[in-house]
Amino acid sequence: MSVYNSINALPFMGTSSAKDVQETSARKHRGVNHRSAKYQGQQHRPVTQRDVHKVQDQNRLISWLEKLPSEEGETLYRAKVRILPAHAYFFEHDRHHIPGLYIIEAGRQIGLAIPHLFFDVGYDQAFVLDGCEMHFQGFANLSDELFIEARVFDAIFRKDKLQSLSFDGTFYQKGAALVRYQSHIRLFPERLLKRYEKQLA
Repeated sequence: MSVYNSINALPFMGTSSAKDVQETSARKHRGVNHRSAKYQGQQHRPVTQRDVHKVQDQNRLISWLEKLPSEEGETLYRAKVRILPAHAYFFEHDRHHIPGLYIIEAGRQIGLAIPHLFFDVGYDQAFVLDGCEMHFQGFANLSDELFIEARVFDAIFRKDKLQSLSFDGTFYQKGAALVRYQSHIRLFPERLLKRYEKQLA
């Protein structure tokens, strides 16, 4: 299953493209040298609704986030997914597994939380999802813990400020890989995005 969202009115800042994201499985990922050591050595950083750009806490699908030791220059993050069977939107009809849309949103949210918690990205920045590709290999049940492990690569900085980055991640439950995904995100000052939104209106 593939989901693509492109806002043509926004200028692209950097050198990566949606095509780069699709081709990541065929190349070795490059690790990111983080510009801040603020959270290094600290595990299980709690994820707040602000970190995932939500007003209501019931829509926060990530419990915590941690940075794992780097291996061969790669940076790996792990997050625990909140399983909320009573959520009115995602569980609108009775299901005994976690819906695919829930998985997609959780993957999107880790892409929001990592820049805020580990790249010192401020909350005055808007995030634009350029592309997202999901591959479902099994069902996630409601009773066992669900985790995401994600690699960050191709991070682009301009004047020490993060402009864009790509993710390659896997959802795990009971040690089994259930979903694999890739995504690419661009960052803009909120004021700039609002200006473009007015032009689109």
